[in-house]
Amino acid sequence: MTQSAAEKLVGRELPSRAFQWVPQGSRLLVVKDAVPDKVGEIHLANETKEFEQMGTGWIIGAGHLAGMAVQDPRMGNIQATTSPGDLVGLHIMFAAHAGKGVKFTAFDTDYFSETLMLTPMEVWMVDLAADPAQADLDADEEALKRQRTKTAKEARAAEKEEAEAVASIEAERSAIVLAKS
Repeated sequence: MTQSAAEKLVGRELPSRAFQWVPQGSRLLVVKDAVPDKVGEIHLANETKEFEQMGTGWIIGAGHLAGMAVQDPRMGNIQATTSPGDLVGLHIMFAAHAGKGVKFTAFDTDYFSETLMLTPMEVWMVDLAADPAQADLDADEEALKRQRTKTAKEARAAEKEEAEAVASIEAERSAIVLAKS
């Protein structure tokens, strides 16, 4: 992956030194980003994020033996990737304490490095959406649509209940009027 393509993907400037190193074996070079509130349709509770201490990031480099099982979104079946190039550009989720921080600049510290070296075993999930931000917006819109449908059903049920109550009161009034006469 070229530096400009990776920077466009990650959304910030990356040190050029990161692209002069090649991960070996099954290692993955990952640039961390902020943990989202949800991944696709999965909403992550604050307690879960705090307890599990999750991290997310973008794979910008993969060793020659790297490979993971990835679900094909069109077919729904799981396929093993054979080419490390298939992994580059994926958005992944992993444990915050996983991997080793890589220092490419003097501003990186051992504990707060934005670049990590991970193995495929440390990856929890792969986000299959081409644009996670757009996937989050789509999921929000879908949730609002479901909420509107639910609210409309509740309104119809309330109207029906109110109509039944009015009919019951009218029946009682007519019974009282008949009893008085």
